[in-house]
Amino acid sequence: MSCGGKISSLSDEDISAIKQLNKSYIQVGLSSDWVSDILDLYEEDAVVLEPMQPPVRGKSVILARNEEYSNLYFKERNFTIEEIDGSNDLSFIGGILTQTYVIGENQGENSVKMLHILRKQPDGTWLISVTIYHYNLYE
Repeated sequence: MSCGGKISSLSDEDISAIKQLNKSYIQVGLSSDWVSDILDLYEEDAVVLEPMQPPVRGKSVILARNEEYSNLYFKERNFTIEEIDGSNDLSFIGGILTQTYVIGENQGENSVKMLHILRKQPDGTWLISVTIYHYNLYE
């Protein structure tokens, strides 16, 4: 990729697989076991970069971090894809995640700008290598 313009060498099959991974990310988030099930979409040494937090590295550490939210359930999640691009075995998908969640008796909503950096696996599937996000506080 160059700074001056878009050059994507992702095949239609790659783009379709990346969109399917994104769909799985949304669907798994709605499951009651999302805390652990979401890890199936990540590489073993994945990194999550959360707002104002140190990097969370590796599936076991991501699981421990997710367990801090084990009392949180998502009622609704939507991801508006703004961009998919990449080359060979490295790609990204970026967009806006909106979600309605429940913690105990309380319900809330948030909007998150999110970027997943993905790596193509030897079997042709894509897994999340890095997730970066921040909350849209000024909407």
